[in-house]
Amino acid sequence: MSLKVGIGFSQHDNVVKAAEEAAEEAKATLRASRFDVAIVLSTLHYSPQEVYPIVESALNHTRIVGCTTFGIILPDGLKKRGIAVFLFNSDTIKLKAVHAEHLHLKDLKDAGKALVKDSGDLFGLKDRKFLMLFFDGLLENMSEFISGIAAEEGEFFPVAGAGSSDKLLFSKTYQYHDKGPSSSGACGIVFGGEASLFMSRRHGWKPLGKPRLVKQARKNIIEKIGENPAIHLYEEFFQNSLGALKNDVFGKLNARYPLGFFLKHKQEYLVQNVMDILEDGSIVCQNTIDRASEVHIMIGNNHSCLESAQKAAQDLKKYLDHKKPSVVFMFESAMRWQILKHSWNDEFDIITDILGNDFPIIGMLTYGEIFNPGILNYPGRKYLLNGNIILTAVV
Repeated sequence: MSLKVGIGFSQHDNVVKAAEEAAEEAKATLRASRFDVAIVLSTLHYSPQEVYPIVESALNHTRIVGCTTFGIILPDGLKKRGIAVFLFNSDTIKLKAVHAEHLHLKDLKDAGKALVKDSGDLFGLKDRKFLMLFFDGLLENMSEFISGIAAEEGEFFPVAGAGSSDKLLFSKTYQYHDKGPSSSGACGIVFGGEASLFMSRRHGWKPLGKPRLVKQARKNIIEKIGENPAIHLYEEFFQNSLGALKNDVFGKLNARYPLGFFLKHKQEYLVQNVMDILEDGSIVCQNTIDRASEVHIMIGNNHSCLESAQKAAQDLKKYLDHKKPSVVFMFESAMRWQILKHSWNDEFDIITDILGNDFPIIGMLTYGEIFNPGILNYPGRKYLLNGNIILTAVV
């Protein structure tokens, strides 16, 4: 295999023991003397400020990227408590850890440009193949950050991204990088050399009712849908007041009824979370909303989520065309888990039955996903997504 992967995981109650055990197991399973880069994922049962120095020391100061998450995906399934360490080594693929801090205080487009420029000491411009990105899942307008990456690398530079998450409190998430854990940031791995990437995604949400048009919007805030304040769309559907809906933004609305925006050029719906509801009835989304967009309330259920996972796995298998991946990254919206819950194992079985189990599938539950496979399958714009499952194979 072109890329070797070592996997370590621990659920020990003691953070020191858990971090050390995960790091040592990753080293043992990698079976290599050199660690090029590490991904660390942890649930918020453990303090990120304690996790980071322990893992870094155990890995001999190998460069680390990663984040906190509501759930860690391992080859044997989903873990909602624990610390995972993934080590990577390759003689043919170049790996460069990059990061950006304090994005809430920066021009996001400039920050996106700077992130990939940081890999210039290892790669030539033509040698950067794709970016695996972890970003604060509570940040708004991350599409501007991705636009910055595109301005530096070109519109068709592939990016797969996962928004860090917490315990479904939607309060604070952390990203790991070489300065330690922090919030409001992004980090990732630039892959180069002989690396190849194949990606697929699906969401499984379906539109409810007749379409409405966004009449007035600014950046990621929808002010009016039709002639009414944006929240009227939900008030009409739920027969509920603004106050009651505002208290349930991260409950019923996002778990069962996010917004969907119809993309005519792709003949599909882009799913967006409701981040907040303002006093004037405006709806705050995670990403920029185009005026005159066709909008629906969306609905998902167990069957639609399982069906979409099956299609995503079938798509990826078709794109791989009998190539065997070294690893498959699985980034899945925490919204989908809230619907699937005990059926999540059925979803994972569907994916492994289609793709096989002779390579590791690893990943996390997310607050937002970034999907751009470049020229391979879906040329065009990069989107900050919600409610999706993204499968990314590295060959």
